[in-house]
Amino acid sequence: MRTEPQMKNRRVRYQEILQNSPVLFSPIHKMEIPKNDPISIVAGYVLAPALSGFVQWLLAQAEKNGIRRLYFLARDGYFPCQAARIFCQTLDIPIECRYLSVSRYSLRLPLFHLDREMALHDICRNAIHVTITKLLQRAGIKQENHENILQTLALPYGEKQPLSRADLIAIRQRMAHCPEFLEAMEHASKQAFPALMGYLRQEGLFEDVPYAIVDSGWLGSMQKSLQTMLRLQKEGDELQGYYWGLYRIPTGMHRKNYHCYFFEPEHHLKEKVFFNNSVYEAVFSAPHGTTIGYRKENKQISPIYGACPKKQIQFLHRIKPIFDSYLHLMAKECLPTMDNREFSTQRETIGKLLALFMCRPTKSEASAFGSLPFSDDVLENGERPLAANLTEQELQAGHLRAKLFATVNPGAGRFQESAWYEASAVLHSSRAKRHLRQYTLYKYLRHFKRPSGEMRRSRNV
Repeated sequence: MRTEPQMKNRRVRYQEILQNSPVLFSPIHKMEIPKNDPISIVAGYVLAPALSGFVQWLLAQAEKNGIRRLYFLARDGYFPCQAARIFCQTLDIPIECRYLSVSRYSLRLPLFHLDREMALHDICRNAIHVTITKLLQRAGIKQENHENILQTLALPYGEKQPLSRADLIAIRQRMAHCPEFLEAMEHASKQAFPALMGYLRQEGLFEDVPYAIVDSGWLGSMQKSLQTMLRLQKEGDELQGYYWGLYRIPTGMHRKNYHCYFFEPEHHLKEKVFFNNSVYEAVFSAPHGTTIGYRKENKQISPIYGACPKKQIQFLHRIKPIFDSYLHLMAKECLPTMDNREFSTQRETIGKLLALFMCRPTKSEASAFGSLPFSDDVLENGERPLAANLTEQELQAGHLRAKLFATVNPGAGRFQESAWYEASAVLHSSRAKRHLRQYTLYKYLRHFKRPSGEMRRSRNV
């Protein structure tokens, strides 16, 4: 079996990279990390340093900007919130860290009745595996009403048939002219609105305290939804948000209110290419399901969580002690006064670690992490393995030549996609290196060709 020598070589390589940042490397010497376990090695040598670097930057920026309370958005904010509490408590940092149970779904649904166009746009967003059933669930329509709505829409698709971008455009037009669907959607939205507003008030978002939200990022839409909810009750300062990274900013929002750690919409092309946000979400998650709504219990409003796969919970409980050990050591013994130069050194080191793990995983890493359940849908139901089992044809469809072909032949066919293409290639192809080279080139062009203002050439490329 090749696992032991394979992971030994990878562990040595991670150590070599970490040595570029003595601060990040220092806690490793005092930790007992199993030498041949891919999950423990990645958690200790890659994920824990990345989590620490992000939270150190976050707290420094928040203090500098006079922030006194941070709201970490579920579920990507679960581990950052715990890390921030460790640092704040150990180092007497005067920032309160709260965990806010919200999701794209729990924030968007209550707003649908206020903006029908926005609602249809959100309901018909593309994702890895979209079906008619998922669209109705996004609209908040209960299962028992699906059949009647589907009969009224008269769509030429099966309920669980995968939908293409072209299908979604056609469905959106049909929904926009279907009174029965619109009425059901708006009814669900109005029902959800009071509970969300009550939860936000209960958690202190209307209090006169300088606060900001913290999230993984990508599109920044949750900040826009929260800002809309807050403005319905209170005029005041614009909401500030701190993020791991953002690909773009929502329409109508001010760029100055979005603060990025690892990559920004306008810069850091290389960082975007050698990063996978789906892998990030899978490993930095919470041991509970997505927030699907709220209920009142004993005068308190509590979040309602959807189901969380058992395998995901077991994985998160497995890596948590490694994170805790690393963070406590960092906070107690290794954390100096940070300056911009140190933050830059850490970011560069973390970028190299993540690029190696995310974009050039070993077979052992691809197998251990690629089997994690993942869904990119707002309700995160119908989870599939993070690294899908792709055929050679599907792997080819994931990189440059097939993508260019598809732009001139939209009906060329549908292929299964993978949330972690690189791991799928490593696990399921004898030509993995070739696929990885082609896919890297495709990602460079995909990010570089974003509309003006979303992506410009970076000095770091």
